[in-house]
Amino acid sequence: MAAALHRMHIKRGERRMNLILGLTLALIVFLMANGLYRVINRPRAKPIDKTARPNSALLVIDMQHDFTRASGKLAHDPERRLVAFHQINELAAEAHQLGIPVIEISHAFTDPLEKLVVKIIAGGAGIEGSLGLKRDDALTYEANYHVWKHEGDSFTAPMFTRYLDDHEIGHLYITGQDATACINATAKAALKRHYDVTLIDDAILARNGGKWQAMKDKLLASGARLATGLGLSASPV
Repeated sequence: MAAALHRMHIKRGERRMNLILGLTLALIVFLMANGLYRVINRPRAKPIDKTARPNSALLVIDMQHDFTRASGKLAHDPERRLVAFHQINELAAEAHQLGIPVIEISHAFTDPLEKLVVKIIAGGAGIEGSLGLKRDDALTYEANYHVWKHEGDSFTAPMFTRYLDDHEIGHLYITGQDATACINATAKAALKRHYDVTLIDDAILARNGGKWQAMKDKLLASGARLATGLGLSASPV
């Protein structure tokens, strides 16, 4: 009798394990298929005519409470964080003086599967409807335009590209976070479209400095420029 019960427990355990493995495999396949679908259906990058785009814009990417924490899973270095806040506020003030539009870009996870994954690995930070999606209170600048995106690359947001087109913008000053994710993705997409790109180094936050340095080197090799502090220009350089 005891042996029979033992075998039953083993079989139940095996069935549970097979179920878990099956669900895990299905999740992996779904994630891969979902990612492939997004890549296939992503708008193709069309090179711009920079001679017809004499203007610049300052981008502030994903500086929201859920992503700018000084502690916890998604924490940034506290000192670097304060420096970035200060620089972004100062850069925005300078941009307004020069007539350069400040474009605030915010991220929200809306895909059901992404939301589930984010709940598991990041406690739900950045999920659509979260109170933490508001701009960090330490940032007091006024934005000329606000865009919501749902992927790392800001160019996947039609309202963003439309604004750049309508305002003949050919030069992007990039600030915000996280350097190895949305900053890198947006900068790469901009360079692919032949925008002039300037990375404001002390106004960009990276959780992984080493990884960001490697990515930054590639961006610079592809034509991006690196700057620190103030010194914006209203026209492409």
